[in-house]
Amino acid sequence: MSPLTTSAFDLPDRLAAKADPALIGGDEQHFADIAESLEQTIADLSGRLDAELKAPGGIGQKALDRDTEIHRLTARLRVLSRFGLDLCLGRIVGADNPEPVYVGRLGLNGQRGSPAAGRLALPRG
Repeated sequence: MSPLTTSAFDLPDRLAAKADPALIGGDEQHFADIAESLEQTIADLSGRLDAELKAPGGIGQKALDRDTEIHRLTARLRVLSRFGLDLCLGRIVGADNPEPVYVGRLGLNGQRGSPAAGRLALPRG
C-alpha cells in the first residue's frame, strides 16, 4: 500500500475504538482529499518539469530563466514527494466553531479548493 493510501487510523487492536467511523469519517475524507490533491500536484509538476527539460535552453536570460524554473520545479517535487499522510500534523477544533482547522507541513488545497493540509509555510532554501 502506498503511503498516500495508508489509513492514518490503521491502529493496533487495543486502540480499535479510536477508529470508529463515527469519530473519524470526516478526517478520513480529509486525508483522502490530501492524498488526491498531492498526487495531482505531483503529476502536474512532473509534467511541467518534463516540458522544461525538453524545451530548448536558449541563451542569456532565457537560459537562466529556464534553469531557474527547472530548479524551482525540482525542489517543489522533492518536498512534495517526501510526504504522504504526514502532511497533516493535526487539527484544532475551536469551542465556538465545530469545523476543524487542519495544521500541516505546507499549504495545499484540496480538489474542492479547501485547505487540505494547513497553511504552515516551509522555510525557503
